[in-house]
Amino acid sequence: MVWNDPIEEVLASQTSTRSRGLGRCLWAASGLLVALLAWGGFRLWVDSRAAGYAAACEAARQRRAWPEVERDAVAWARWAPRQGRAWQYAAEAARRQGQPARAAEHLSQVPEDAVEAPVALMDLGDLQFNELNRPLDGERTYHKVLTADPRHAEAHRRLVFFYTVTLQRAKLIQQARTAIRLDCAVPEIYIYLMSADWLTLTNAKDLIEYWLQADPENVHFLVARAIHFLGTQGVLGEVADVDPQGKPLPQRPEVAATQRRLDEYLQRFPKNQEVLAYALNQACVGGDRQRVAGLLAQAPTAAREDNRFWRSKGWLHAAQDEYSEAEDAYRQALTLHPYDLQSQHELAGVLRRLQRYAEVNVLEQRALLGMKFRRDIFALPNVKSAPKILLTKLVAYARDCGDAEFADHLMQRTSNMP
Repeated sequence: MVWNDPIEEVLASQTSTRSRGLGRCLWAASGLLVALLAWGGFRLWVDSRAAGYAAACEAARQRRAWPEVERDAVAWARWAPRQGRAWQYAAEAARRQGQPARAAEHLSQVPEDAVEAPVALMDLGDLQFNELNRPLDGERTYHKVLTADPRHAEAHRRLVFFYTVTLQRAKLIQQARTAIRLDCAVPEIYIYLMSADWLTLTNAKDLIEYWLQADPENVHFLVARAIHFLGTQGVLGEVADVDPQGKPLPQRPEVAATQRRLDEYLQRFPKNQEVLAYALNQACVGGDRQRVAGLLAQAPTAAREDNRFWRSKGWLHAAQDEYSEAEDAYRQALTLHPYDLQSQHELAGVLRRLQRYAEVNVLEQRALLGMKFRRDIFALPNVKSAPKILLTKLVAYARDCGDAEFADHLMQRTSNMP
């Protein structure tokens, strides 16, 4: 009898097992290699076809053959829906053919995570604000841009401009402050923020009238159109228009009609802060304490964050010889908006009554400097044209008003200007 060595049997068994395992590994590796080669070939074919579509679209674009561009781009996009560039070609072609709605539909197909998404959304917002006359959709679109890219400077700029035009003051201030904190605010945003109390735009009326065609009952548009018009007519100051004998000057018919319209809006929209602030200012200028008290009583809760209402409250206290209460109200107004020129001036008057003359001089000088800046800004062709020398002076003024955040970021911005 021949006895097999147990060790040799074990070794032989292990060798056989390894051989079978190695064979399976080789087959698996071969299969994986074939799959990788097939996938690589497929990707080459996909990339080649995409390059072909892109070349065809660009060639047609150069010839300004817009129907051809749109046809090829849509075919490309349907074949590869995540190709954001394809939808952009299609949108441009549709817009060039006078089809803004179709262009917007193409742009809305760009995937949110595509590299082209921010640019596509900006183009979509432009369509919504202009040809499509859907500014509220445009506002939402720009916020989508900021969700994807919180430091997108142009999206911030356009939103701040929209809120300035429509006198959505709380949103203006919030948007401007956000852009400043993120260090992506263009210089004009600083001007919009500083002048939130008094800046009116010459082109606002035309823009708003266009938007009203599609949304005729929008309260923001109605009120803003009237107030911007009065601002451009120079009748929104802190003093009444009077002749040398102290008698009110006769008003131009269109101005009087607009003021009557704002009185109507106050009845229709009693909680709208812009029309309330306008009415309060008129009542303060006219010395009507009873009306000021009544308007303050009907102000919404949100007015507690609006310096203009605290300013009116300060005026009412001062008119009733309640100087300590007036001082508190004016200081709250300046805490909420450090560039409130009227509150600076009126607080100085209260402190004069309280015989605190040192601070009176500081506040009066600050208010005078702020009024000079207001004249300089109104003299600009547009806020984009503010020169470096003016912006540099605004840095010092902001610091003097106690707004270090504004001053620090604007100083950094101006240091990079030529």
